Amino acid sequence: MNTNLLDFTGKRILVTGAASGIGKATALLLSQLGADLILADLNMEGLKAIRPNIRNTDYLMQVDLSDTAQLTAKVESAVKEVGPIGGMALVAGMLYAVPLKFVKEETWEKIEKVNHL
Repeated sequence: MNTNLLDFTGKRILVTGAASGIGKATALLLSQLGADLILADLNMEGLKAIRPNIRNTDYLMQVDLSDTAQLTAKVESAVKEVGPIGGMALVAGMLYAVPLKFVKEETWEKIEKVNHL
């Protein structure tokens, strides 16, 4: 029995926000720890750019995390193609730097959906 809690060998992990920032760093670390990854982000070019640095990437998923129906369909498609997901690192975030009184309701709802997935 493996008692190393940092050994992700054989675990398929979904990482959101994987094209940049903390999501990218998380994907790189999980790769070094042996995980097989499904990388998700709205920025497909960013995902393609980090793919060569990832040990084992099963799947790249361009997805708008604020669109629940799209997210559900993309995750179901990924599972059908590469198999079950053993864990998730939900690291995506959306920054909108304006005074709160100027944020429209639909923008606030989108920020909330992405940041509270």
